[in-house]
Amino acid sequence: MGFSNWFRGLRNQPNKIISSFFYQLGGAFSADNIQDKVAISNGYMGSEKWYSISKKAAEVSAGLPYKLVIEKENGEDEVVTSGDLYDKIFNPNEEQSLKELFEEQLIYYFTTGDSYFYSPIESIGYTSNSIIGLPPQLITANMVTEGSVLSKVQSYTLEDLNNINILPEEMLHIRMTNPSINGIINREGL
Repeated sequence: MGFSNWFRGLRNQPNKIISSFFYQLGGAFSADNIQDKVAISNGYMGSEKWYSISKKAAEVSAGLPYKLVIEKENGEDEVVTSGDLYDKIFNPNEEQSLKELFEEQLIYYFTTGDSYFYSPIESIGYTSNSIIGLPPQLITANMVTEGSVLSKVQSYTLEDLNNINILPEEMLHIRMTNPSINGIINREGL
């Protein structure tokens, strides 16, 4: 019997067995939103299974070959192999290669539902053409209007040694779809 047949067969089992399976797989998670710190400590760092699955998926995904392609005005694609944009993407910062940055951020994405890529306009120890991955458990989206699904992100706060405000144009936030109202309002991944 294959995994898919076994997994489909779970729907005929009592909820206790299903809950136990997901508890074993991902730690003490429930259907409710959990804090990123809890997801990291109970999931990635606290579960051998979760660690193995997410680490392997991140390694494989980050190891794919990437190329920079720009569409020209005539509609043809041009592969870019040098220049400022190429250097910024393929050499994101002095401490990481593109593969290392992607692997780190994919682990965050799989564990918390969020990835943050910061490219500072003004430098705080990094050149303005750096791309730095930030840990989601230290990031808060500050909304223009609190409590509205139509609100826009006014800034992000990095809760580190000092609370650093980051402009939306300096941050690329990739989030897993979170259909809960709280997730939509706060721009949090699932």
